[in-house]
Amino acid sequence: MRQMISMSMFDFWAKSSGAVSGSVTQSVPHHSLDVAAVAAELLVSIPVPVAVDATTISALIALHDIGKFTRSFQGKVEAMWPAALGPFQRPPAGPAHDAAGFALLWAHLSDSLDPLFREWDGRSERAPVLRAIAGHHGRPPAMRMDPELPRSVACSACIAAASSFLDAVLDLMAPPPLPAMTDRERAAFAWWLAGFTTLVDWIGSSRRWFPPVEAACNADLAAYWHGARAKARRAIAEAGILPARVAAETGMTALFPVLPPRPLQEWAERVALPAGPSLFVIEDATGAGKTEAALVLAHRLLAAGRGPNRPPIRGNANPRLQSGPGHQ
Repeated sequence: MRQMISMSMFDFWAKSSGAVSGSVTQSVPHHSLDVAAVAAELLVSIPVPVAVDATTISALIALHDIGKFTRSFQGKVEAMWPAALGPFQRPPAGPAHDAAGFALLWAHLSDSLDPLFREWDGRSERAPVLRAIAGHHGRPPAMRMDPELPRSVACSACIAAASSFLDAVLDLMAPPPLPAMTDRERAAFAWWLAGFTTLVDWIGSSRRWFPPVEAACNADLAAYWHGARAKARRAIAEAGILPARVAAETGMTALFPVLPPRPLQEWAERVALPAGPSLFVIEDATGAGKTEAALVLAHRLLAAGRGPNRPPIRGNANPRLQSGPGHQ
């Protein structure tokens, strides 16, 4: 391992059921691995716009809530104030945890991230990716040239806990570095990553699939990761977001069995599909059934293998990311 895991990082809460003493919580490390596990399992089934290893994407997403290792966030619930921060002191208003997370990754933990970005030319190229994972609530944090955090927001104990967690993630997953990319590829990857992080955080935050655990009893992150992957598989299946197979049977009868086809819809069922990219413009009178005709055409194109085609992610050959025997 890079270093001994600091147990204090489990004192920092990420999810709380309330502001009273004894509220059930999920620590930052455990919630972060829950979300990363959803990413790892979902990446088995979906493509990304550029060829990036699934392990690397999962490791990046594990850092999405690193901004919660701050006094400003932890002070939201006095009863859950981490012992590592000493006696409770109401912190001054600070940046939201997404902006704080970007600042930590950009300024305070940059050296630890160097191995992940060693194929990239300059530190400024990292900004879109780091903003994408930190800004997982719908809007990336503002880009500042020197986003240092004051000690009232991120004291030495905060930074030490965040650093320990980052090292633990890199040690657990051993992610390959991001491949060299063009400006266009970096932009496409960052935009995709922003949306993907939001999706997996939504699933990984659900207590239906990821109930809180006792931090002191789950300090073995490798064992916890194994269990989180199993929970993530169930969560993804029950969330109903996996890509669906295209039904082979097409036409109005298949899609709308209770509607007798109209002339426009019959045309959509039998018109020849030209080779190559196609654009169909459907014009007819109100009530002619244009919507159903368009759906019939779209279904026929999908069934013919003419749907979106994106490059697959690089195969995950890293056994340290696997959830154990029997994982597919």
